[in-house]
Formats: sequence, structure tokens, C-alpha cells
Amino acid sequence: MPFFAHVTEDILPGVIEANMGGGGPLGPEEWRRANVNILTDPDNRDPISGFPVYKALLCEVVRT
Repeated sequence: MPFFAHVTEDILPGVIEANMGGGGPLGPEEWRRANVNILTDPDNRDPISGFPVYKALLCEVVRT
């Protein structure tokens, strides 16, 4: 599932900001599909706590 970026001068070059929210069973279809966790690797976990790494991840951004 693609996500789309809105490029502004408020975000540093080479960085994206993906706010969490959505993905729940309630609300319109767009809201249900807006789960930013789909971008994460569920196997990328902190070796001590086992908690998934959500705060800083690599991503690929392409211009369409």
C-alpha cells in the first residue's frame, strides 16, 4: 500500500514525518487503511525489551 508525502519546507530534506493514527475498524474506509504501522518491519525489535522499533526507520521516497 503506498503512502503519499506532502513536501513542505517545515520538514528537513531527507526526512519524512508519518503521524500515527487511523487503522482502526471504525470510521470511513480511508481511515481504516491509514495505518502507518504497515510501513514498519515487525521483526525489527529492540534486543533488550523486544519492543518493535517505531520511532526512527529507513524508508524509500520516490517522486511520482
